Amino acid sequence: MEKDLRTQITYRSLIWDDIEHIAQEYDNTWSYSDVIGKKTGSILSQLSTFHYVQPATDGIVAYDNQNRFMGVCLSRVPNQPQLFDQCDEKIMQLLEQLQRLDGGAHDLIHKISVWEQLEFEMEQESNCLIEKDAEIELFLVAARSRGLGIGGKLFKHALQYFNQHNATKFFLHTDSDCDVSFYDYKGMTCVSHRDVTKIGVERATDVMAEQLYIYEGNLTEMLGAK
Repeated sequence: MEKDLRTQITYRSLIWDDIEHIAQEYDNTWSYSDVIGKKTGSILSQLSTFHYVQPATDGIVAYDNQNRFMGVCLSRVPNQPQLFDQCDEKIMQLLEQLQRLDGGAHDLIHKISVWEQLEFEMEQESNCLIEKDAEIELFLVAARSRGLGIGGKLFKHALQYFNQHNATKFFLHTDSDCDVSFYDYKGMTCVSHRDVTKIGVERATDVMAEQLYIYEGNLTEMLGAK
C-alpha cells in the first residue's frame, strides 16, 4: 500500500470487493444505458468489468481519503496466475441474467460476440499475441479524479510490473470513447483500427464505440524516457 500525501490518494493491490466499485465507475463512464436501458446497461457494465478482470495477473486501485474509488489499472503477463479464479462463474451468471431480460437479449449477446471477434481479429492483424505479450486489460480513472496525476501513477505501476516480468512490449485495447491522446503522449503506437460503423452489423454501436484501436508500447523505450 502506498499513500500520496499531497493528494491523499491511497494506492493498493486489487481485492475482490473492489470489482463492484470498478463496475459502478465503468457504468458511469462508458454506460450505454441511454440506448439499451438502465438495467441492461448495468448488467453489461458488470459483464465488461469481469471480462477485463478475468485474465488479469496484477491490479492496482486508487481510493481517496473518503474511501471513494478513483481509478484502476488491470494488467496481464503470460504464464502468471490470474488474480481470481471465480470470474468465469460470475460471467456465466451475468450472461444468464441478460438472457432472461425481455426483448433484445439475443441481439445484444450477438453484438457482444461480434465485439470480441473484432478484438481477436485486430490482435492477429497487429501481431499482439496473448500467449507472448503483456497487456493492460483495463485502465479506468474516475471523472472526479482526473487532473490529480492518478492515471499517470496507475500507468507507471503497470510498466514497472511488466518490467519485473521481463516483458519487452505490451499492448492495450481502447476506443473512441476514451482519451486515446494519453497513449500517444506516452509514446505508444496505434497498430490496429476498426471503424465499427462500417462492419455491417445494425446498431453495433449500442454496445461499443464507433472506433476501436489497439495500441502497442515498447517497454524499453518508455521506461527509458522516464
